[in-house]
Amino acid sequence: MRAARPGARFVLIGTLAGQLSARGGGATAPVEIDTFQLVVKRITMRGISGADHPEAQAEWTRTFGAWLRSGEITFPHVRIAGIHNAPAALHALMDGQHLGTVVVEL
Repeated sequence: MRAARPGARFVLIGTLAGQLSARGGGATAPVEIDTFQLVVKRITMRGISGADHPEAQAEWTRTFGAWLRSGEITFPHVRIAGIHNAPAALHALMDGQHLGTVVVEL
């Protein structure tokens, strides 16, 4: 907020951080916002959700699916073999040793 210019407009999208929060149940995304700066700089904030544009869902699913299949977009992940390694894999994930998804192969 400090770096925003007077009259700035912010669009808030996604709640993944809140959904993944250890303290939350996935239905909230708590965040700290300097409301003083919001008021003084007359900043506008608006939340946008995919539910606002249901007609775009099919197109997004096709496009994103194509990116995944072609390898144009990938997600970081680690594969760990064996169910016996699952507790250690969870520990490593929680300790920040891995970026992205950890898959335990059975």
